[in-house]
Amino acid sequence: MDNKIYEDVNEGVLRQVGCGMKILDVGCSTGTLGAEIKRKGNTVWGLDVSEKAVAIAKDKLDKVFVCDVEDHANLPIHGEQFDVIVYADILEHLTDPLTTLREYKRFLKEDGFIVVSLPNIASWTIRVKKLFGPLKPSKYGILDETHKHFYDLKGAKKLVEEGGYRIETIDVNPNIVRSVIPSLRKILNSEESGQLEKNLLESKTYKIYRKIVLPLELIPTRKLKSLLAFQFVIKAKIR
Repeated sequence: MDNKIYEDVNEGVLRQVGCGMKILDVGCSTGTLGAEIKRKGNTVWGLDVSEKAVAIAKDKLDKVFVCDVEDHANLPIHGEQFDVIVYADILEHLTDPLTTLREYKRFLKEDGFIVVSLPNIASWTIRVKKLFGPLKPSKYGILDETHKHFYDLKGAKKLVEEGGYRIETIDVNPNIVRSVIPSLRKILNSEESGQLEKNLLESKTYKIYRKIVLPLELIPTRKLKSLLAFQFVIKAKIR
């Protein structure tokens, strides 16, 4: 796994999570998403390989551990059971995401569920890039240089189902307004890991986007998932 630090609130994941639950955030990074989940009235534990990220997340979440999330035999949550396990944009970074989905089943309550978020390699911005030549890795986004796997909608569904889960819902995060972030990064010369996203999340502009623009974006994106989605967000239960 990589040690890059990510700052993001995955709205699609938030919509799948209720309140009063014990939740495990696998690959929690600095706890930005986990803190939003906790704010809904949940208990949130986190796992991440980055000591730097975990040091920040400890002030936001209930319990956080530094570990290799693929070292399945030595995970620091032995004997624990969770209502929800969140995999928010982590599986594409792993060497063997399928085995991870299978191994973590033992930490999920019988009536629990998982929420998986995966970047969409077939999104319209990637299709446009392909028109101008071979795709090249980037520092952030769908083509992040640390991604080991890439998924379209069919591949995302296949991963979850082969992991032994029954898909209940497939939601999305739109790639409409978000598509301008790479250009903003260049204009602002913001190459520090996650700094632009962090600044955006704390801005009044983001609050307006979240309340007014995002609901409008979701209408066409849910109809044209393969084309307009930035991420697929899948809720599933053990089959």
